[in-house]
Amino acid sequence: MLRYWEEMDVAETAKIMGCSDGSVKTHCSRAVHALATELKKQGLGKLGLIKLEVSE
Repeated sequence: MLRYWEEMDVAETAKIMGCSDGSVKTHCSRAVHALATELKKQGLGKLGLIKLEVSE
């Protein structure tokens, strides 16, 4: 939520979460992939709305 909704960068998010930048990137990547998987299960992947590649 901090990264995407609050538009914080990785360093700001890591400081608030009390973890490393790499950990923030890992959490974000896993969350995006989990969301994409769930949306595909709901049939939204067929509409071209899902792209698993996320740029930081």
